[in-house]
Amino acid sequence: MPTINDSVQFLKGVGPAFAKKFEKLGILTIRDLLLCYPRKYIDYTQPYTVVSAPYDVECCVRATVLQKEPARRVKGGRVMNRVLAADDSGILALSWFNAPYAADKLEVGETYYFEGRIGGALTRRELLHPLVRTEAQVADCPFVAVYPGTDGLPASRHASCAHAALAFADQLVDPLPPELLTRYRMPAKAQAVRGIHAPKNADDLAAARRRLIFEELYLLQIGIFLLRSHGRRKTSAPMHPLDLGPFWRSLPYPPTGAQKRSTEEILADLCGDVPMNRLLQGDVGSGKTLVAAAAIWFAAQNGWQSAMLAPTEILARQRAATLADRLEPFGVNVTLLVGGMKAKEKRIALEAIADGRANLVVGTHAVLTDTVEFKNLGLAIVDEQHRFGVRQRGLLAGKAQSPHLLVMSATPIPRTLGLLMYGDLDISVLDELPPGRKPIKTLILDQTVIAGLGNIYADECLALAGILPTRIANTLTRAEIEAVHEAANKVIAQGIANRGTTFRDYKDGEGNKGDNQNHLLVYGRGGESCKTCGEPLATTKVGGRGTTYCAKCQH
Repeated sequence: MPTINDSVQFLKGVGPAFAKKFEKLGILTIRDLLLCYPRKYIDYTQPYTVVSAPYDVECCVRATVLQKEPARRVKGGRVMNRVLAADDSGILALSWFNAPYAADKLEVGETYYFEGRIGGALTRRELLHPLVRTEAQVADCPFVAVYPGTDGLPASRHASCAHAALAFADQLVDPLPPELLTRYRMPAKAQAVRGIHAPKNADDLAAARRRLIFEELYLLQIGIFLLRSHGRRKTSAPMHPLDLGPFWRSLPYPPTGAQKRSTEEILADLCGDVPMNRLLQGDVGSGKTLVAAAAIWFAAQNGWQSAMLAPTEILARQRAATLADRLEPFGVNVTLLVGGMKAKEKRIALEAIADGRANLVVGTHAVLTDTVEFKNLGLAIVDEQHRFGVRQRGLLAGKAQSPHLLVMSATPIPRTLGLLMYGDLDISVLDELPPGRKPIKTLILDQTVIAGLGNIYADECLALAGILPTRIANTLTRAEIEAVHEAANKVIAQGIANRGTTFRDYKDGEGNKGDNQNHLLVYGRGGESCKTCGEPLATTKVGGRGTTYCAKCQH
């Protein structure tokens, strides 16, 4: 019998093929599967009536089957099976395409729970391909966990495998002392994991969540204390004050007050006796890269190398190009190091890093490999801190003896929460945007700039182009601008071909409802899996408009 540390392929119902699918989600062992918690739950304890169910929102309706309509063939050669169900408030039409078994297993006169996105009109609500559960199933398990999916691994298959893994929950080591569990009335680790994957009721789920959140914060605090005790030794990269005037005067625009203030805080740290540990936090477009450039310039003038770690190769190349424009006029050599480089390019870069000719190294995780040796690394910078863990920060800082560390994040966090999450770091906040800058989504929604793109197609256009909606428009490269232009034409053409996007009551000139809503990449799908990478889609507001995007696929 396998153990909790064995490959997930040995779990019943997985096998080698699905193990490769799980690997895309970072799940290698049975332990990993147990510790991959659901992203949301379907609550069957409080179902909606047919009429009260919210439109175009994932919800659950309890209704009784009235009749089954004969199967009929529709456009495209598909066969539609329709079932009518109802409660005291109204009638619900349930439709399946090319899935006769789904309708066949329903019994007329029986009551079921139907889950999905409600469509149709007020007097005739519709559900397409709903998830169906019997009253007995709901009584046995009123909360159904929903897991992240990926290509070839449906969320339902993930759920069944996670439930199979619960047999190994007792092998989990509980990091919390028994006295804490008693004092705060929390379940043991194994019980909490069972409760998070298969809660029996709302109280069971709440207790499991509380325990696991407590554990995460407990371990985080211990890690913070260890980092602080480890890092407060004398710096091996001493620097002395310099006039930053030449750098500021080289810019085509004046820095903001927040940029100057944050830079002064960083330079004060660099001239201190202990290694800097600082978080630079600011919204997209607030100018974090410029502040980092000032710190790199300062370190180079003091004779020290700098390194910047970016989460993706695209972002690393983008940062390297931007920083080269700012720094190379001062003789600061900027070297790129990414996994996709040719062997000869990588060898030349490694030699320049080792002998000190590379004043700044910009790269991905390739910078963390054992083959990378710095001559005198004095400043380590982590870009998009929220996409890296403490371990990656530690590996970068480990490339030298107690270098200064600057981490940057665009993730908005209240200062109090920031002190908790990044308790090993001091915090500088860029709380103002340079004048005249707009996010790309705001720009393309401006009808005086581009006519024809509304909120739906703006989200779809940027998703197709791989551009974050919050990216400041003037940071896009020419290639990215061309990608946005091409994507805009494609999404409009797709919308026309699919007769428009129908979320409520739109019909074309021939009285047909649009079908484009079934082809959307991101709009209206917040929390669902990205169709490209499987990660949950994020939502935010840009210019007061609801916005959905994939943080992994869009940059």
